[in-house]
Amino acid sequence: MRATPIKSETKTSANIKVSSGGISQPYQVIGIVIGFASTTDSCGSGVKVESTYQAALDRLVESAVGKGANGLLFVSFQNRTAVAQGCAGPSQAFEVFAWGTAVRLAPPKQVASSPLPNPASS
Repeated sequence: MRATPIKSETKTSANIKVSSGGISQPYQVIGIVIGFASTTDSCGSGVKVESTYQAALDRLVESAVGKGANGLLFVSFQNRTAVAQGCAGPSQAFEVFAWGTAVRLAPPKQVASSPLPNPASS
């Protein structure tokens, strides 16, 4: 088994910030959340690795949003293969476990801008 990093920082369809590390924005920790997905080789079509990772991430995000989070930090993945019963006997199963820390991000600080000087008045 191996841990697989994701992009450093991304936004998902739930509009939640997801990071494989920490971020510089202030946040409040809600707790640890997990996601799991599995797929099997359905009668010779092969396992769908990318969609299984995405399904695990989607479940992770659902869990975080359900707890009131708008951010997920230190997200990690681990996968394994197993044997499952298929249509013609044993077949390969691909499982992905995802976990991270659900957080409530503080709103970004708004920087007050000064009006630009009018060159005509100089």
